[in-house]
Amino acid sequence: MTDQPTPAFPAARDRHDQLAERGLALRDGDAIAWLGRRGFWCEPRGPLHLFADRLLDGPFELLRVWHTPARLGRTPDGRSGSRSETLLQIDGAVVLTSGSQSSTLGPGGVALLPSDGSWVLDGAVASARIEMRTRYGLWPSDVADRRIETLEAGSTAFREVLVATAISALSSSIHPGDQGFVSFRQAVESLMTGLPELLGVAEATTPEEALHRRALELIRKEAADPDLTVTTLAARLLVSRRHLYRAFAPHGATPLAEIHAARASLARERLDLHARDRGVGRHEIARRSGYRTVRAMNEALRTG
Repeated sequence: MTDQPTPAFPAARDRHDQLAERGLALRDGDAIAWLGRRGFWCEPRGPLHLFADRLLDGPFELLRVWHTPARLGRTPDGRSGSRSETLLQIDGAVVLTSGSQSSTLGPGGVALLPSDGSWVLDGAVASARIEMRTRYGLWPSDVADRRIETLEAGSTAFREVLVATAISALSSSIHPGDQGFVSFRQAVESLMTGLPELLGVAEATTPEEALHRRALELIRKEAADPDLTVTTLAARLLVSRRHLYRAFAPHGATPLAEIHAARASLARERLDLHARDRGVGRHEIARRSGYRTVRAMNEALRTG
Protein backbone atom coordinates (compact mmCIF):
# COMPACT_ATOMS: atom_id res chain seq x y z
CA MET A 1 0.00 0.00 0.00
CA THR A 2 1.16 3.50 -0.73
CA ASP A 3 0.79 6.61 1.38
CA GLN A 4 -0.19 8.61 -1.72
CA PRO A 5 -3.93 8.51 -2.54
CA THR A 6 -5.01 8.16 -6.14
CA PRO A 7 -7.59 10.55 -7.60
CA ALA A 8 -10.20 7.82 -8.10
CA PHE A 9 -10.04 5.53 -5.06
CA PRO A 10 -8.43 5.24 -1.65
CA ALA A 11 -5.03 3.56 -1.79
CA ALA A 12 -6.40 0.51 0.06
CA ARG A 13 -8.28 -0.48 -3.11
CA ASP A 14 -4.95 -1.40 -4.68
CA ARG A 15 -4.62 -4.43 -2.40
CA HIS A 16 -4.85 -7.65 -4.39
CA ASP A 17 -6.88 -9.33 -1.64
CA GLN A 18 -9.56 -6.64 -1.63
CA LEU A 19 -12.20 -6.54 -4.34
CA ALA A 20 -15.86 -6.05 -5.08
CA GLU A 21 -17.55 -8.02 -7.85
CA ARG A 22 -21.16 -7.21 -8.66
CA GLY A 23 -23.52 -8.32 -11.36
CA LEU A 24 -21.33 -11.21 -12.49
CA ALA A 25 -23.01 -13.30 -15.19
CA LEU A 26 -20.82 -16.23 -16.23
CA ARG A 27 -21.32 -19.36 -18.29
CA ASP A 28 -19.65 -22.76 -18.59
CA GLY A 29 -15.84 -22.47 -18.70
CA ASP A 30 -15.80 -18.88 -17.43
CA ALA A 31 -17.96 -19.84 -14.46
CA ILE A 32 -15.78 -22.87 -13.68
CA ALA A 33 -12.62 -20.74 -13.92
CA TRP A 34 -14.10 -18.13 -11.55
CA LEU A 35 -14.96 -20.83 -9.02
CA GLY A 36 -11.47 -22.23 -9.44
CA ARG A 37 -9.91 -18.88 -8.55
CA ARG A 38 -11.93 -19.00 -5.33
CA GLY A 39 -10.53 -22.45 -4.51
CA PHE A 40 -13.45 -24.58 -5.72
CA TRP A 41 -13.74 -27.35 -8.29
CA CYS A 42 -17.01 -27.72 -10.21
CA GLU A 43 -18.78 -30.49 -12.13
CA PRO A 44 -21.83 -29.03 -13.95
CA ARG A 45 -24.84 -31.26 -14.55
CA GLY A 46 -25.45 -29.47 -17.84
CA PRO A 47 -24.83 -26.01 -19.31
CA LEU A 48 -23.60 -23.93 -16.38
CA HIS A 49 -24.97 -20.45 -15.70
CA LEU A 50 -23.82 -18.48 -12.67
CA PHE A 51 -24.76 -15.06 -11.29
CA ALA A 52 -22.94 -13.57 -8.32
CA ASP A 53 -22.13 -10.55 -6.20
CA ARG A 54 -19.04 -10.71 -4.00
CA LEU A 55 -17.02 -8.69 -1.47
CA LEU A 56 -13.53 -9.88 -0.53
CA ASP A 57 -11.22 -8.50 2.16
CA GLY A 58 -8.40 -10.92 2.94
CA PRO A 59 -9.95 -14.00 4.59
CA PHE A 60 -13.32 -12.24 4.80
CA GLU A 61 -15.70 -13.03 1.95
CA LEU A 62 -19.36 -12.17 1.50
CA LEU A 63 -21.08 -13.75 -1.50
CA ARG A 64 -24.53 -14.01 -3.06
CA VAL A 65 -24.64 -16.66 -5.80
CA TRP A 66 -27.17 -18.43 -8.01
CA HIS A 67 -26.22 -21.21 -10.41
CA THR A 68 -27.76 -24.02 -12.42
CA PRO A 69 -27.47 -27.65 -11.22
CA ALA A 70 -23.88 -28.56 -10.39
CA ARG A 71 -21.64 -30.42 -7.98
CA LEU A 72 -18.85 -28.33 -6.47
CA GLY A 73 -16.56 -28.44 -3.50
CA ARG A 74 -13.53 -27.20 -1.69
CA THR A 75 -10.39 -29.19 -1.06
CA PRO A 76 -7.91 -27.30 1.16
CA ASP A 77 -4.52 -26.99 -0.50
CA GLY A 78 -2.58 -25.59 2.44
CA ARG A 79 -2.48 -22.08 0.97
CA SER A 80 -5.89 -20.79 1.95
CA GLY A 81 -5.72 -22.03 5.54
CA SER A 82 -8.69 -22.73 7.81
CA ARG A 83 -11.80 -20.60 7.74
CA SER A 84 -15.03 -20.04 9.63
CA GLU A 85 -17.62 -20.61 6.89
CA THR A 86 -21.40 -20.57 6.72
CA LEU A 87 -24.04 -21.04 4.03
CA LEU A 88 -27.51 -19.47 4.13
CA GLN A 89 -29.68 -21.29 1.60
CA ILE A 90 -32.10 -18.99 -0.21
CA ASP A 91 -33.62 -21.07 -3.00
CA GLY A 92 -33.41 -24.69 -4.13
CA ALA A 93 -32.15 -27.65 -2.12
CA VAL A 94 -28.56 -28.90 -2.00
CA VAL A 95 -26.82 -31.83 -0.36
CA LEU A 96 -23.70 -31.03 1.66
CA THR A 97 -21.17 -33.81 2.19
CA SER A 98 -18.02 -34.00 4.28
CA GLY A 99 -16.37 -37.39 4.66
CA SER A 100 -19.12 -39.89 5.43
CA GLN A 101 -21.56 -37.20 6.60
CA SER A 102 -24.33 -35.84 4.34
CA SER A 103 -26.95 -33.19 5.09
CA THR A 104 -29.72 -31.75 2.94
CA LEU A 105 -30.08 -27.98 3.08
CA GLY A 106 -33.30 -26.46 1.78
CA PRO A 107 -34.49 -22.85 1.50
CA GLY A 108 -34.11 -21.19 4.89
CA GLY A 109 -31.47 -23.66 6.03
CA VAL A 110 -28.18 -22.66 7.64
CA ALA A 111 -24.93 -24.64 7.62
CA LEU A 112 -21.57 -24.21 9.31
CA LEU A 113 -18.94 -25.84 7.11
CA PRO A 114 -15.84 -27.72 8.30
CA SER A 115 -13.02 -25.34 9.12
CA ASP A 116 -10.57 -28.08 8.11
CA GLY A 117 -11.04 -30.80 5.55
CA SER A 118 -12.95 -30.93 2.30
CA TRP A 119 -16.66 -30.63 1.64
CA VAL A 120 -18.96 -30.98 -1.37
CA LEU A 121 -22.17 -29.20 -2.36
CA ASP A 122 -24.41 -31.07 -4.79
CA GLY A 123 -27.43 -29.36 -6.32
CA ALA A 124 -29.79 -31.29 -8.61
CA VAL A 125 -31.78 -28.10 -9.25
CA ALA A 126 -30.85 -24.47 -9.68
CA SER A 127 -30.09 -22.95 -6.28
CA ALA A 128 -29.24 -19.66 -4.62
CA ARG A 129 -27.43 -19.00 -1.36
CA ILE A 130 -25.40 -16.51 0.64
CA GLU A 131 -21.92 -17.53 1.73
CA MET A 132 -19.95 -15.92 4.54
CA ARG A 133 -16.32 -16.69 5.28
CA THR A 134 -13.81 -15.18 7.63
CA ARG A 135 -10.75 -16.01 9.68
CA TYR A 136 -10.52 -19.28 11.56
CA GLY A 137 -11.34 -19.22 15.26
CA LEU A 138 -14.58 -17.26 15.11
CA TRP A 139 -16.37 -20.20 16.75
CA PRO A 140 -15.28 -22.51 19.57
CA SER A 141 -12.76 -25.11 18.42
CA ASP A 142 -15.22 -28.00 18.72
CA VAL A 143 -17.78 -26.37 16.41
CA ALA A 144 -17.70 -27.35 12.72
CA ASP A 145 -14.10 -28.46 13.07
CA ARG A 146 -14.26 -31.47 10.75
CA ARG A 147 -18.01 -31.85 10.32
CA ILE A 148 -20.98 -29.93 8.97
CA GLU A 149 -23.42 -28.36 11.43
CA THR A 150 -26.86 -27.59 9.98
CA LEU A 151 -30.14 -25.99 10.93
CA GLU A 152 -33.13 -27.15 8.92
CA ALA A 153 -35.27 -24.67 7.05
CA GLY A 154 -36.74 -22.16 9.41
CA SER A 155 -37.60 -18.50 9.64
CA THR A 156 -35.69 -17.15 12.62
CA ALA A 157 -35.29 -13.45 13.22
CA PHE A 158 -31.53 -13.88 13.62
CA ARG A 159 -31.18 -15.57 10.22
CA GLU A 160 -33.32 -12.85 8.64
CA VAL A 161 -30.95 -10.20 10.03
CA LEU A 162 -27.94 -12.05 8.59
CA VAL A 163 -29.55 -12.34 5.16
CA ALA A 164 -30.71 -8.72 5.15
CA THR A 165 -27.23 -7.50 6.17
CA ALA A 166 -25.54 -9.48 3.40
CA ILE A 167 -28.01 -8.47 0.70
CA SER A 168 -27.89 -4.82 1.74
CA ALA A 169 -24.09 -4.71 1.47
CA LEU A 170 -23.92 -6.67 -1.78
CA SER A 171 -26.60 -4.47 -3.35
CA SER A 172 -24.78 -1.27 -2.37
CA SER A 173 -21.64 0.26 -3.86
CA ILE A 174 -19.48 -0.37 -0.78
CA HIS A 175 -15.93 -1.55 -1.48
CA PRO A 176 -13.53 -3.27 0.98
CA GLY A 177 -11.10 -0.40 0.45
CA ASP A 178 -13.63 2.19 1.61
CA GLN A 179 -13.32 3.93 4.94
CA GLY A 180 -15.57 2.22 7.43
CA PHE A 181 -15.48 -1.19 5.77
CA VAL A 182 -13.40 -2.65 8.61
CA SER A 183 -16.17 -1.74 11.03
CA PHE A 184 -18.75 -3.30 8.72
CA ARG A 185 -16.70 -6.50 8.45
CA GLN A 186 -16.37 -6.70 12.22
CA ALA A 187 -20.14 -6.23 12.56
CA VAL A 188 -20.78 -9.17 10.21
CA GLU A 189 -18.27 -11.29 12.11
CA SER A 190 -20.01 -10.36 15.35
CA LEU A 191 -23.30 -11.62 13.89
CA MET A 192 -21.60 -14.82 12.72
CA THR A 193 -20.44 -15.60 16.24
CA GLY A 194 -24.08 -16.17 17.18
CA LEU A 195 -24.57 -18.97 14.65
CA PRO A 196 -23.38 -21.87 16.86
CA GLU A 197 -25.97 -20.88 19.47
CA LEU A 198 -28.65 -20.66 16.76
CA LEU A 199 -27.77 -24.19 15.66
CA GLY A 200 -27.74 -25.41 19.24
CA VAL A 201 -24.18 -26.76 19.06
CA ALA A 202 -22.46 -24.33 21.43
CA GLU A 203 -22.87 -21.13 23.32
CA ALA A 204 -22.13 -17.99 21.40
CA THR A 205 -18.70 -16.47 21.75
CA THR A 206 -17.72 -12.85 21.24
CA PRO A 207 -15.57 -11.47 18.42
CA GLU A 208 -12.98 -10.44 21.02
CA GLU A 209 -12.81 -13.99 22.41
CA ALA A 210 -12.44 -15.39 18.91
CA LEU A 211 -9.74 -12.83 18.11
CA HIS A 212 -7.86 -13.62 21.33
CA ARG A 213 -7.96 -17.35 20.57
CA ARG A 214 -6.76 -16.90 17.01
CA ALA A 215 -4.01 -14.48 18.07
CA LEU A 216 -2.66 -16.97 20.59
CA GLU A 217 -2.64 -19.67 17.92
CA LEU A 218 -0.65 -17.46 15.56
CA ILE A 219 1.79 -16.45 18.31
CA ARG A 220 2.45 -20.09 19.20
CA LYS A 221 2.89 -20.94 15.54
CA GLU A 222 5.12 -18.02 14.55
CA ALA A 223 6.99 -17.02 17.71
CA ALA A 224 10.24 -18.29 16.16
CA ASP A 225 9.98 -15.61 13.47
CA PRO A 226 11.94 -12.56 14.70
CA ASP A 227 9.80 -10.32 12.47
CA LEU A 228 6.65 -11.18 14.44
CA THR A 229 5.55 -8.01 16.24
CA VAL A 230 2.25 -6.71 17.56
CA THR A 231 1.92 -4.68 14.37
CA THR A 232 2.50 -7.64 12.05
CA LEU A 233 0.23 -9.83 14.19
CA ALA A 234 -2.56 -7.27 13.94
CA ALA A 235 -2.05 -7.05 10.18
CA ARG A 236 -2.28 -10.83 9.84
CA LEU A 237 -5.54 -10.79 11.77
CA LEU A 238 -6.87 -7.78 9.83
CA VAL A 239 -7.48 -5.71 12.95
CA SER A 240 -5.92 -2.60 14.45
CA ARG A 241 -3.32 -2.73 17.22
CA ARG A 242 -5.87 -1.11 19.56
CA HIS A 243 -8.45 -3.78 18.77
CA LEU A 244 -5.87 -6.51 19.38
CA TYR A 245 -4.87 -5.07 22.77
CA ARG A 246 -8.55 -4.79 23.69
CA ALA A 247 -9.04 -8.51 23.00
CA PHE A 248 -6.21 -9.40 25.40
CA ALA A 249 -7.20 -6.98 28.19
CA PRO A 250 -9.92 -9.18 29.83
CA HIS A 251 -7.30 -11.90 30.23
CA GLY A 252 -4.87 -9.61 32.05
CA ALA A 253 -2.36 -9.90 29.23
CA THR A 254 -1.06 -8.08 26.17
CA PRO A 255 -0.10 -9.44 22.74
CA LEU A 256 3.45 -8.19 23.25
CA ALA A 257 3.80 -10.06 26.53
CA GLU A 258 2.46 -13.24 24.93
CA ILE A 259 4.97 -12.97 22.08
CA HIS A 260 7.80 -12.54 24.59
CA ALA A 261 6.53 -15.46 26.69
CA ALA A 262 6.23 -17.74 23.65
CA ARG A 263 9.80 -16.98 22.56
CA ALA A 264 11.17 -17.50 26.06
CA SER A 265 9.39 -20.83 26.24
CA LEU A 266 10.93 -21.89 22.93
CA ALA A 267 14.37 -20.84 24.11
CA ARG A 268 14.10 -22.78 27.39
CA GLU A 269 12.91 -25.91 25.57
CA ARG A 270 15.77 -25.74 23.09
CA LEU A 271 18.38 -24.97 25.74
CA ASP A 272 17.25 -28.02 27.71
CA LEU A 273 17.12 -30.16 24.59
CA HIS A 274 20.63 -29.23 23.45
CA ALA A 275 22.24 -28.89 26.87
CA ARG A 276 24.72 -31.66 26.04
CA ASP A 277 24.86 -31.06 22.28
CA ARG A 278 27.88 -28.91 21.58
CA GLY A 279 26.97 -28.84 17.90
CA VAL A 280 24.16 -26.41 18.59
CA GLY A 281 25.36 -23.19 20.22
CA ARG A 282 23.42 -20.46 21.99
CA HIS A 283 23.52 -18.28 18.86
CA GLU A 284 21.67 -20.96 16.88
CA ILE A 285 19.21 -21.56 19.71
CA ALA A 286 18.51 -17.83 19.90
CA ARG A 287 17.91 -17.68 16.16
CA ARG A 288 15.54 -20.66 16.24
CA SER A 289 13.62 -19.11 19.13
CA GLY A 290 12.91 -15.79 17.42
CA TYR A 291 15.74 -13.69 18.87
CA ARG A 292 18.13 -11.73 16.70
CA THR A 293 20.99 -11.94 19.22
CA VAL A 294 22.11 -14.15 22.10
CA ARG A 295 22.08 -11.08 24.32
CA ALA A 296 18.39 -10.46 23.59
CA MET A 297 17.61 -14.09 24.44
CA ASN A 298 19.62 -13.98 27.67
CA GLU A 299 17.89 -10.77 28.78
CA ALA A 300 14.47 -12.23 28.02
CA LEU A 301 15.20 -15.37 30.01
CA ARG A 302 16.60 -13.37 32.90
CA THR A 303 13.59 -11.04 33.13
CA GLY A 304 11.06 -13.78 32.36
